[in-house]
Amino acid sequence: SKNKGTINLKKSCYVLHFVLSGKGYISFNNSGDIEIGENTCFLIEPNCAASYYPDHDDPWSYFWIEMNGEMVTKLCYAASFKEHNMMLEINNMHAIRGIINRMFDEEAICPNQNGETLRISGLIYELFSLIISEHQRMDSIRQLSKKEEQVKLIIECINSNFTSPGLSVKKIADQFFFNPSYLTRMFKETTGVAPTKYINLLRMRRAVELLKMKNFSISQIAY
Repeated sequence: SKNKGTINLKKSCYVLHFVLSGKGYISFNNSGDIEIGENTCFLIEPNCAASYYPDHDDPWSYFWIEMNGEMVTKLCYAASFKEHNMMLEINNMHAIRGIINRMFDEEAICPNQNGETLRISGLIYELFSLIISEHQRMDSIRQLSKKEEQVKLIIECINSNFTSPGLSVKKIADQFFFNPSYLTRMFKETTGVAPTKYINLLRMRRAVELLKMKNFSISQIAY
């Protein structure tokens, strides 16, 4: 988006902006203008009154995401936005651009609404992973509950083994010494999707990538 005028914003969700080029100015709660240049992201918190506008000679181009939820709050905390006046410099903006492009990749869009929501959520997690790797709070890990820590380990396990034909909820539950029903309930409460569905979506995303490569037959990809 290339903006030519002042935008006044006050929303009930988080709004995260990535400045891709040029520069502009922002004021939080009428506190005075702050200059923001390229390769910077800035966060507007829920119900925060903010106004921003592009520089006259070098107007900015930026991308923004609106999001909400308890996990988003924790991710924003982990990225230490408040400690940096709600603005963070991004060293790896090239990777950020790549994730943004994948959000709009028509061939990767899931026709199922729940699947598409999970796909976009996963890409947003990737964005925060890059941000937090550069600006992580030292105490951010302690902010996760025991259940969230367990689900994080389960997700890492699934991400590393989802191509295995023998992977199942029971096998994962046995590995973590959980009852399969309890693991499914805990996983869905934390992520919003059942572990079996998460596994299938990962497999389908991988299948799409292999189809694009055109190096394998349908039967090979299915296997």
